[in-house]
Amino acid sequence: MPMRLSRTYAYTLLLSLLLTGASAQAGVYQWTDADGEVHYSDRIPPEKSGLGHKVLTGDGRVVEEVEGQKDADELRREQERAAREAELERQRRLQEQYDRSLLITYADASQIDKLRDERIRLVDATIRLTRAKIDKIASRLEAAENRKIHFLTRQRKPPKQLLANIAEYEKQLANYHQQIRFHEQRKRQIEEKFSRDKTRFLELQASRASRNETASQ
Repeated sequence: MPMRLSRTYAYTLLLSLLLTGASAQAGVYQWTDADGEVHYSDRIPPEKSGLGHKVLTGDGRVVEEVEGQKDADELRREQERAAREAELERQRRLQEQYDRSLLITYADASQIDKLRDERIRLVDATIRLTRAKIDKIASRLEAAENRKIHFLTRQRKPPKQLLANIAEYEKQLANYHQQIRFHEQRKRQIEEKFSRDKTRFLELQASRASRNETASQ
C-alpha cells in the first residue's frame, strides 16, 4: 500500500525540487492563496498576480518580498491608522512646545499667579469703564422716555428725532451689555488658562525634581 505524503512534506519536497532546478537568477516564487495555502512555482499565475509573494534564490534565501494589492477596506483602515498616528504625533509636539514654554516663561508658580492677576485687573478695568458707559446711556434713555411720555399724555406725537434718539440709546445699551458678557467670559477663560498652566507647571517641576533626585543617588 503506497504511503500518503503529509501536506507539509509534499510542500517541502516540491520546494526542494524547484530550488534544485532553479538558477540563482531565475529563483522560485512563494505565494499564499486566499485559503492560506502556500504554493511554490517558477512563475506567478496571472490570476494570482495581485497576491503578495516572495522570491527565493536557488539556495532558499529570500531576495525579494512583494506586498499584495490591498482592497478598499484595507486601504481605508491604513489611511485611518496613519491619520490617528499623525494626530497623536501632532498633539505630542504641541505638548512638548507647551511644556517648554512654561518652563522658559516662569521661574516659580507665584509668577503665574502674578501674571494672571494682572490680566484680570485689565479686564476688570474694561468692565468698569463699560458699566460707566451703560449708566450714562441708561440715564439719557430714561430722560428721553420721559419726554416721550410727556408728549403722549398730551395726545401729541413725539418728535422723530426723540424717537431716533431712544432707538439709538437702546442699541448702544444692547451693545455695551454684549461687551460686558464678552469680558466676563474672557475673565473666566483667563482664570481657566492660568489654572491649567499652574497645574502643569507644578507637575513639570515635580517631575524634574524627581529625576534630579534619582540622578543624585
